[in-house]
Amino acid sequence: KCGIGGSQLWALASIAESPGLRVTALARRMMIHQSTASNLIEQLVRLGLIERRRDTEDQRVVRLHVAEKGDELLRRAPQPMIGLLPDA
Repeated sequence: KCGIGGSQLWALASIAESPGLRVTALARRMMIHQSTASNLIEQLVRLGLIERRRDTEDQRVVRLHVAEKGDELLRRAPQPMIGLLPDA
């Protein structure tokens, strides 16, 4: 309905819920391997839905933020976006 898969939508919603989230934190939140989270992030960056930003204090740290296009997608996305599978 919104043009991306369920796992991509879940990742996008998680990043929107916690701006500045790191890849490892996203992986833990989604209960997936870090490399899987990295692949999801790469897809979302390519689609222009999220942005990677370097931490101002430690340039090695990358933080994730939802882009304007991602915010628009989240507004029209079907609900619920997260919670059903982990809760099951």
